[in-house]
Amino acid sequence: MRRINYLRSPSERLFGVPLRVGAHARAPLAALGTAMLLVATVWFLEEARLGAAQRAGIDAAAHLRSIAPELARTRALEAEVARLRALDRLVDELARSGTRSASRLALLGNRLPREAWLTTIRVQGRDIALEGRGAKFATVGNALATLQRLPGYASARLLTVRRDALHADVVYAIALEALR
Repeated sequence: MRRINYLRSPSERLFGVPLRVGAHARAPLAALGTAMLLVATVWFLEEARLGAAQRAGIDAAAHLRSIAPELARTRALEAEVARLRALDRLVDELARSGTRSASRLALLGNRLPREAWLTTIRVQGRDIALEGRGAKFATVGNALATLQRLPGYASARLLTVRRDALHADVVYAIALEALR
């Protein structure tokens, strides 16, 4: 006797055709189905994370645009603070240089012979140009020899020397070159 099953199988109801899967193919098909389900789940989660990251990026860009004017003002203030600090350092350096220059000039004046006096002092960086008068030529020679030994200076050069008949003395010019 032959039996006929007129009931439709679940595969016929879903796909319209009967699917017959042998026992030897059920385990690999189940593994394939599980793997596809796992891949679909991971894909769905990654899509959700990507969407959240894109929304966060859009929100961050909007926030950055909203604070851009404040950021520009802050950067301008930072630049102004840096400029004022540099100016403050320059003022401090100038204040200290005045004391150093005064000390250098006092040392210079104290080392000159009594018969030599200065009429003009020009400071150019660390170099100094001196002009002055002396009672006689020997005074200029003594002044030059003394200035040669002045600490902090490499050399003293006699630029000019001449007798001033009107005042009955000697006029000289000396250049002091600082150590480099």
